[in-house]
Amino acid sequence: MKSKFFQLVLFLFAPLVLGATVSGSDCPQCGGVERWSVKVLTAANTSSIDFSPQTALVSALGELSPPTSLLETAHVAPYELEKFTIDGCLFFVRQETDADYHLALADLAQANDTLIAEIPDAACADVCETPFAKNYTDALNALLTDPQMPRPASLAVLQVRQKTLSATTTASAMAAYRTSLATSYLQNPRRVELSGVGFFDFPHGQVGKAPNAFEIHPVLSFKYLQGTCTPPDAQHLNAWIMHALPTSD
Repeated sequence: MKSKFFQLVLFLFAPLVLGATVSGSDCPQCGGVERWSVKVLTAANTSSIDFSPQTALVSALGELSPPTSLLETAHVAPYELEKFTIDGCLFFVRQETDADYHLALADLAQANDTLIAEIPDAACADVCETPFAKNYTDALNALLTDPQMPRPASLAVLQVRQKTLSATTTASAMAAYRTSLATSYLQNPRRVELSGVGFFDFPHGQVGKAPNAFEIHPVLSFKYLQGTCTPPDAQHLNAWIMHALPTSD
């Protein structure tokens, strides 16, 4: 009897003693919605990804043929099941309201050819317990070693910003949003190398979007490189701001 009682107590309280949770993750409820499991590598077919990195140019990735349709909860072969390493010119950085860091990179030889890469917030629920959470944390920490990069905002601040964006319908509010967005262009663009998994997004006014909406999402590693680089010309920078929508934040 005593032995059975001890087993019952151990069954009920062992998760707490061991530091586990009975009802799932204690991480905050943040993150995105559209194709979210694909973006953070929790999709059912994530195990099918070839994590041997392929070196690619920003311009070349922007020429890949997108799939005829995108799956909400699965990576689409072939390019969403591949890992790429790119060397580019980082010219735009902004933390989005889903807590991801949106990076826009230009091709080193053809500066008006661009691509988006995103670093997920490793603290968000459904992300913090994945095997890739440390990759996201390390990539973000590496990005933030440059003091010109925006510091992470609290979840409460991001929630307020999301509510503000949802109400951005008047001309004055849209102008204020676009002015704010323009401040995310870096005063000193940086040459960087990053690696991550391929991803096709839906076009929705994103700054730095490739012609085919291909992205590196998520970024699994990041580092700064020596040397200077050239961002896109003013015409492209201004066009992104003028066509940006609050849904792209």
